Amino acid sequence: MYEQIHEYKDNGYGFTDIIAGVIMITITSIESPVIYCTMLYYSTSVMKAEDVRLAILKQLKVAPSYGYELYTMLSDELDIKNPSELYKILRSLKTEGYVDTLRMEKQSGRDREILRITEGGKHHYFDQVYESASFFINLISESMLERIASTIVSRFKEWGLDFIFQGRKDILVDFSYSLENQLILINNVSTMFENEPNFYLVTSVEERESLGRLTGLSPRMNLLNRKMALKRDSIDLVLIMAPVEPDRFTRPGGIKGILREDGMVIIATFKDNVRRMTPVFSKGLHGFFNTVFDEPLAKKLSDSFSSFLIPNLLSKGSLTSSEIERHVDTHFKECRKLGNQEEPEISFLDIYYGRFKKS
Repeated sequence: MYEQIHEYKDNGYGFTDIIAGVIMITITSIESPVIYCTMLYYSTSVMKAEDVRLAILKQLKVAPSYGYELYTMLSDELDIKNPSELYKILRSLKTEGYVDTLRMEKQSGRDREILRITEGGKHHYFDQVYESASFFINLISESMLERIASTIVSRFKEWGLDFIFQGRKDILVDFSYSLENQLILINNVSTMFENEPNFYLVTSVEERESLGRLTGLSPRMNLLNRKMALKRDSIDLVLIMAPVEPDRFTRPGGIKGILREDGMVIIATFKDNVRRMTPVFSKGLHGFFNTVFDEPLAKKLSDSFSSFLIPNLLSKGSLTSSEIERHVDTHFKECRKLGNQEEPEISFLDIYYGRFKKS
């Protein structure tokens, strides 16, 4: 896969072309039964049966076939010990309407049933490919977040700014990522803190209901919705990688109201040139999937990749990077933009910090 990506780059393709190539390479790889099964499932007997089901549908998508031929093609790759295992799964696929009989043939005096995939089977197969793509996107997203967090931590130490995290007891976290990914980020930056602080995480109602159990592991994790207002002078550090509205600093319950004396704010946002590029890229991505796939798979894949590549830092009405810099400079002391980030993990971000002094 990496060789194919470099070939795209060496031949002079642009950024969008390379991304489209990566997507196609990924999806093409996913359609291989072995790679697909490795990415999506674990080696239990139940999951093995699902591996075989999808591999059968994959082969029947290529051409009609019969039971023993499918067994000879898949037995080594999927460790099918006995043809009866595969025949049992074929009967189940027929019962569910994903496979049916194309015709009967005579072979050495025996009847041979030639099977084909149905339209329902094709839809089921592509739904599973989508689930595999979602798994892969989540894997990339989690890895990327860990790299971003570790890079920022190391840069703060190199710049002599690790004092920002010292002595902090109460921290507000507002990231444009799922609660699960926020916890990944927090876990990776927790090494910066001298003591274990209280974290207040901004989440949706749905996430609090479905993933609130994750925070139950630590009494220091507190979930908030965007309508909840923290007490005045209750927070030592605000970490933001989310849309910043123009009144975010000064409104009741805003950043200035909740920060204690000498409290700090750190805001990471897309560089202005990245903001200008991403809406066009998003439109092109959607067009790409609509060209390659039928609805609703095209929409599912487009939404999944967009949520990974373009978090809602670009929501209408939010401040641009240069506007955030002006606000931080206006409302905080020691406003600073953190260097020229040349590391690829954070090269698309501008990071600002400021120290709050009550007037």
